[in-house]
Amino acid sequence: MLTDYLQTSGAYAIPPILGFLVLISLTLISILRGGKNPTNTLFAGICLTGALVNADMVLVSTIPDKTLALTIDRTLHFFFVLALPVYIKFIHSFLHISGRRWLVYATFVVSFIFVSFVPSDLFISGFQHYNFGVIAKAGPVYYVFSLIAGMIVLYCLAILFFSMRKAKDNQEKNRIKYILGGMGIGALFIASNILTICGLKIYPMGSASCVPAVFLAFGVLKYDLLDMGVLIRRGTIYFILTGILTVFI
Repeated sequence: MLTDYLQTSGAYAIPPILGFLVLISLTLISILRGGKNPTNTLFAGICLTGALVNADMVLVSTIPDKTLALTIDRTLHFFFVLALPVYIKFIHSFLHISGRRWLVYATFVVSFIFVSFVPSDLFISGFQHYNFGVIAKAGPVYYVFSLIAGMIVLYCLAILFFSMRKAKDNQEKNRIKYILGGMGIGALFIASNILTICGLKIYPMGSASCVPAVFLAFGVLKYDLLDMGVLIRRGTIYFILTGILTVFI
């Protein structure tokens, strides 16, 4: 079977490795070229989280010491849990939504509650071994977290979609389209890993998050989604990221 070949050859690790490279490049662009703009800082935080999720998918399957792998997996889940309010805050900031701060604050509180469970078996109880690799096994608290995380991702996708439809000009519509197709669908792919972690024997679509990551990077470079100006079109970072994108396009 194809999945057996991917596991034995190590080819299953290629998509998340490429996803990590694209997203970490976008993180660097946002930090180094985005100035002190809060929206760019939030964007960098989300891209970093996506990069770490991709790294986690590679590490838990390749590290032979599963005790060490579990420690790494739980550590990286801290970022995933805390990314939920950051994700909402970024979408609100990008769309200039200012009247829903209560939702961001409420998500921060909920995330910090879940963080206290991350190091324990109540959140991640171990690993599950599939023919496509190794992935975390959900504890009882994780099921509650997965429901809330899924609702947050769907909420962000919905407001991006309706904002795109209401956009007054093509430039604004393009900006939202690339965030929706890149960051929105990418978050949906990564969040779909929850289904596999919860025990469903389906291939974790988070490993394919490199595809929307490329779409997002293309939008950042071509349409200057976050108003970082021509600075991102010159210099070493631009050429490194362009080289990575060449693998896909």
